[in-house]
Parts: sequence; C-alpha cells; structure tokens
Amino acid sequence: FRNCNNITTINFGDNVHQIPANLFRRSSFTSITIGWNNITHIGASAFEDCTNLTSITIGNGVTNIGDKAFANCTSLTEVIFNASNCTAAGSSSDGSAFYGCNNLKSVTIGNGVTSVGSYAFEDCNSLNSIYISDLELWNNINFCNNSNPLCYGANLYLNNNLVKFTV
Repeated sequence: FRNCNNITTINFGDNVHQIPANLFRRSSFTSITIGWNNITHIGASAFEDCTNLTSITIGNGVTNIGDKAFANCTSLTEVIFNASNCTAAGSSSDGSAFYGCNNLKSVTIGNGVTSVGSYAFEDCNSLNSIYISDLELWNNINFCNNSNPLCYGANLYLNNNLVKFTV
C-alpha cells in the first residue's frame, strides 16, 4: 500500500497483529486509529511521509511504535497515546517516531508509556501542549536524547490543568 493516494480509511481485522515497516508510507490517510483490535506493533516508517495525516489515536493494544513510524507527517496536529501498554515509542538509539511533524501541536501520553526514543519529537516546532494524567508515571518515562517534548517549549497539562514550574 506504499504510495497509495486513494486510501483515506483503513480497518484492521482481528487477525492483524502488527503493521509492517513501510506498509503505508507516503499514503493519503487523513486520520488513523490503531490498536482497537489485536495490533501490538507499528513497524518502522509504517506511516512515514503521510503528508495528509492530521490525527492519530493509538489504542490499548499497541505495545511498540517503530523508528520513524510517523516521521514527516507534516499535516499532523494531534497524537493521542491511549495505549496503556505502549512501552516504547521508537528505539533508544534512533526513535524519531514523530520526527519532522512540524505542525504537531498536541500530544496526549498514556500512563503505560515507559520509554520515548531518541529525537521522537525533533523538528516538531509547533508542539505546545503535552497532556498526561499521572505526574509520577510521567517522571518515570525514560526520555532518550532530547526526546522529552518539554525540551521544545511545550506546556505540560496534568488532568487538563497547566502544570506551573517554579524555580
């Protein structure tokens, strides 16, 4: 399905357990919901360069997001990690899961995320809002090499309330 320009919606059957690397690269999706069935893994570059993609919801079934899985999705504005079991968004060495998503404004990170790969949000210059529901779990996430979205000037919201830091 790589380079398919007429695909706007996909529904995964119950027998699909992973989305292979590069499967939908450069396709024309506008929104994606993943993980409501048995999908546990999103392969490297699976949705890279899907420039029409505006929103992504990653559900409970997903446990791992491959390197550059959503890199250069330049219309992407919102990512929601509902994945209570997602332990890694990109690898520690070259995660770049959302690299170059320069219109990404909002990311919601679920309580199960324990690792965010290197440079996961690099060149996400519009990122201004990070939503979490558990500050202790947030503090336990392993952010590798500049992957903490707060490094890019984003505001942190705990249960939809802005967290104010005093130094």
